[in-house]
Amino acid sequence: MDATPSSNFCQLANFLYQNITESLFSLIYPHLQYAILTWGKVAATYLTHLKLLHNHSICCICKISRASHIPMLDLYHSCKILQINQIYEYELGKFMYKIVTIAFQVSSPVVILI
Repeated sequence: MDATPSSNFCQLANFLYQNITESLFSLIYPHLQYAILTWGKVAATYLTHLKLLHNHSICCICKISRASHIPMLDLYHSCKILQINQIYEYELGKFMYKIVTIAFQVSSPVVILI
């Protein structure tokens, strides 16, 4: 099967698009993750601007106009990206796991029933 130049270009464009997406997200995510355990549960009014910037970055990554009427939850799901509150819950879970394992000094996972 002989590949045409246009099909080669499409494959290259898809490959570059995937790497650009990963690169852009690798530049954004650390800034969202930084000190999230401190500011992750502040009032919603303080997080509004940050959520808007996060949504805008998702639209840029996905090459979607902000004027389009695509639900942001669908974009987060399709890009496999966590929202800010989900990042907070994930980081809190990691932190609590570290605290529990250090407190009980075990190397295996601990299940706490409440």
